[in-house]
Amino acid sequence: MFSAIWLKTWPKLLVILAGLGLFAVAVCWLSGDVKNLLVNVASALIAVPLIFIFYEVWRDHSKKRLNHSVYDYAQNEMSLGLLKVKDDMRFLIDGLRYYFEAGDVVIDDAEIPMMKIEILDHAKVRLDEEGKPYRLKDRDPSLSDEEPEDVLDYERELMPGIIMDTHYLGYQLKTFDLKSTLARLEGLMANGFVMERLSDDKTQVIVSLMQTLKRLDGFIDLHDDLFVLSNLKYDRLFTDKLSSGEVTLDYREMKGKRVNFEQVLDIQPGLTGVSSKTLLGVYVVNPDYYYIFADLITDVLEFIAQWKTVSGNFVVDYQAARMGGM
Repeated sequence: MFSAIWLKTWPKLLVILAGLGLFAVAVCWLSGDVKNLLVNVASALIAVPLIFIFYEVWRDHSKKRLNHSVYDYAQNEMSLGLLKVKDDMRFLIDGLRYYFEAGDVVIDDAEIPMMKIEILDHAKVRLDEEGKPYRLKDRDPSLSDEEPEDVLDYERELMPGIIMDTHYLGYQLKTFDLKSTLARLEGLMANGFVMERLSDDKTQVIVSLMQTLKRLDGFIDLHDDLFVLSNLKYDRLFTDKLSSGEVTLDYREMKGKRVNFEQVLDIQPGLTGVSSKTLLGVYVVNPDYYYIFADLITDVLEFIAQWKTVSGNFVVDYQAARMGGM
């Protein structure tokens, strides 16, 4: 970089030196009109190259700032793609608990196969006087003493035990789509504008993560018995078909035949032809696959953690108006 700057600058410096020499000659040894003429010529020889030098320095600085912005944009686009991967892994780890934050819900299994679920008051979504949704814990964080969980912090040795206790609803499994996440990442990898602006270590992480994610997707596709239907049932969970063709997953607290509290947990299209019994069926991971399934998920999470390390762990989601760490 320095040599490139020098190659562009040294001819102008020679002109400036010539101007300084001519100025010295005019001042020291000449007089009258000749002196004035040579002083003017010397001033031009000094001023014009200086103007060009300052212009080129400013232009190069502006170009560097622009390149930095372009690199940041490319990295941010990849980070957004990996946020979706992380969210998919959180679903596979949490199952039904995916809809809740830590400390928001209590699940009582004392009367198996009936599982009793309760959203705690501080986590219930209510409407204020203006019809805007809010939660008590958002207004008063002291109501919830649970620290937010990050799936990237889960240890590999503990993952099989977590998977053993995870419950999935048919509603979730029928709408889970890892292939769309893969397609988004493949689109980014095929984008030369993005990939050419990532450093080698970042590119290596992305390639390794893609390979691992494809192994996980292939494993799910090849094992129709990965998720098996259990005899468990959750109370207070219902589905409702909307006129728009979408289906909602609802949590309802009943008082007799009257709905005392209701909260929509999710809305999905394409489920109108599926019975409520099927959608509310509770699935668990086949015990034969606990360890390999847990390992594949952990492999993906470890590459996301590596990306956080090499990318600086900052992402801006313009659509969701959110910025922060991954």
